[in-house]
Amino acid sequence: MNYLKTIAFALGSWCAAAPLLAQDINPSWYMQPSVINVRPDHDFGVTDREWGGAFKLGKPLSPNWDVQFGGSYVRPETGANHYRQTLLGADALWLLSRSNFRPFVLVGVGAQHDRVENPLRNGSATSPYLTAGIGFQWAWDPQWSMQADIRSVRGYIRGGDEAEL
Repeated sequence: MNYLKTIAFALGSWCAAAPLLAQDINPSWYMQPSVINVRPDHDFGVTDREWGGAFKLGKPLSPNWDVQFGGSYVRPETGANHYRQTLLGADALWLLSRSNFRPFVLVGVGAQHDRVENPLRNGSATSPYLTAGIGFQWAWDPQWSMQADIRSVRGYIRGGDEAEL
């Protein structure tokens, strides 16, 4: 039991200290609308890359860490095959620099909702996902920047009578 209290105290102390560490950088929340391009898994019956949209809210936690919360939506179609994916999750960005050019490594978790409509099957399911990737941010000034990243999203779709995709 003391072990759990020690972990809780350490985590609480770090969370309380993170805003103090972030005062050397712009501590404000930032908004990040995004245009995304996806390549869905071939098992969903669509093979073409497709564009979608995303929106994230981010906050610097320390000179090396940012956290981003948000979602994305894409809807690839190939002929009579339609696929829809909605993601809602959180990403942790490990920034290698806080200069104008900021390369980073990201990891994230969340929930995804997939919907498949084609001549052979129709269904939808919500499941957890993990994501990992690399990217960079380019800051023009303290208020304006852009981000580009490449990531892999791995969903853990559970089968079932109604939810099987």
